Amino acid sequence: WLRDPSISSFNYYLVQEERTLKSEIDALYYVVQAILWHGDISAVNNYAARPILSPESAILFVVGLGIVLGRPQSPAHALTLIGTVCGLIPALLARQGTSFSVLIGMTPFIYAAVGLGADGLLSGFSKRPSREISRPVLLIALIVIAVLAVWTGLDLWVNWPASVPRDIYNAHLADLARTVERRLDTAPDAITFCSYDLGRSTLTHPDDAWVLEAMLHPDIPVRAFDCRNGMVIAEGGERQWLLLARPTYPGLMTPPVADWFGMAEPVEGAPDSTFYELAVAPTLEDRVGALLTTSPTGYPPDGPSGGGPAQLPVPLDGSLSFLGYEVPTDEYKPGEIVRVITYWRADAEPEWDQDFDPGDMRLFAHILPDPASRPIAQSDLLSTQISTLRVRDIFIQVSDIVLPSTLAAGSYDISVGLYNTASDERLTFYDSGGPRGDRLFLQQITINRDEG
Repeated sequence: WLRDPSISSFNYYLVQEERTLKSEIDALYYVVQAILWHGDISAVNNYAARPILSPESAILFVVGLGIVLGRPQSPAHALTLIGTVCGLIPALLARQGTSFSVLIGMTPFIYAAVGLGADGLLSGFSKRPSREISRPVLLIALIVIAVLAVWTGLDLWVNWPASVPRDIYNAHLADLARTVERRLDTAPDAITFCSYDLGRSTLTHPDDAWVLEAMLHPDIPVRAFDCRNGMVIAEGGERQWLLLARPTYPGLMTPPVADWFGMAEPVEGAPDSTFYELAVAPTLEDRVGALLTTSPTGYPPDGPSGGGPAQLPVPLDGSLSFLGYEVPTDEYKPGEIVRVITYWRADAEPEWDQDFDPGDMRLFAHILPDPASRPIAQSDLLSTQISTLRVRDIFIQVSDIVLPSTLAAGSYDISVGLYNTASDERLTFYDSGGPRGDRLFLQQITINRDEG
C-alpha cells in the first residue's frame, strides 16, 4: 500500500471499485443473511443450505454480543469483539453475497459470542435456582433441542438429498469407484475413464479423473481421456472397463469415437449409463493392420535426413508410435471441416524429462500450402492424458480443422505431431533409431472453389 498503492487490494476495493451507501448496506444484509437466515446459497460451500447459526444459537449470539459490548474491557470480550469486526471487513469489501468463504475470519468469533451468551444465561439462572424458574426453562430447552433435532434430521436426510445434485459432491464418481472395488475379482486388467474436464485440475478444484483415482485403490491404474474427440483402447483392445463421468457423454461424442463406443456393452448391476465393458481386439487389429498399409505417410523435407516415405508404425519420443490415420475424403471446399483421425500407441511406460509435464502436451494437425509454409488452418487438441497410458494402449484423436472461407483452390498438405505447450518443444519422430523430424506429412487434400 505504501510503496505502490495501485497494485494494493485495498486500492482495488476502496478506490477502483464503485462503492455507495446502498452497496455497503446490501453487503451487510448479505452477511446477516448468511449468519442468521439461509446461509451460503452455494451447495458446494454450505452443507444442507443452513445458516451459520440456528435460531437458538442466534439468540445466544445476540445475548453474547450484548455482554461483550457491556464489558469490552474484559480480555475475552475484547478479543471476541475485535475478531468479529476484523472478520467482517473482508466480507463487506468482497461483496460476494452470502458466501461462507468470505466469513471464515469472523466465524470463530461468532461462535465465541454464542458461548459467552450461553455462559451469561447459565450464570444468571444459577443465581435464581427456584423451581418455578428452573423447571419451565428446562422444559423449554428440551423442546428446543427436540425441534432442532427434527429440523436437522429433515434437512440432512430428506431435504438436502432431494434438492442438491449428487455430482456436486462427486457422489456419481463414488458410485463408480464403489462398483469397481466390489467387482475386483472379475475386473479386467484395464480401466479407462472418460471425463470432459481433463487438464483443469487444481488443488482446490481437482478434475474428475483425479477424484476417481483418489477414490480407487492405488493398485488400480486408470487411463483418462476426453471422449468427445478421443478414445483410449487399452492393451490392444483386450477386455476393459470403460467408465463415463456423466451418462450424457455418449450424445456428445464425434462419430468416429461413437463408433468405437457403440461396441461397448453396459455392465449388469453397475451404475446406469456410466459403466461399460469393451473388448474389440479383433476389430482393432484389423483396423490397425489396414492403416499400416493404406496410410501414405512421409517425413518432413526439412528433417535431419530430408524427406521421403515413412514406414508405419513410426516411433517418437515418449515411447509412443504413430500407427496411421484416416481422412474421410481428399476433396473439400473453403469453409468446410477437414476431419483427421490419427491412431497412436504406447510401446512402453511413457518416460519424460523431469522438467517435461505430459499434461501440457497437445497434438497439432496443420493444413499447409507446402511443407515450407506456415499453416493456414490448424487444430491443437489432445484428448488423452498421456501420463496414464500403459504398454499396448492405443489412443485415437479426432482433429477437426476448419478451412478458411477465402482459401484458394489447389492442393494442400496435412502434417501432424505432438508438442509441449509450456515450452513449444515438439516430440521427435525416428527411423531406425535416427531422428527424422518433429512432424509427419499425411495425404494431400484438394480445395475446389465453386465457379461464379
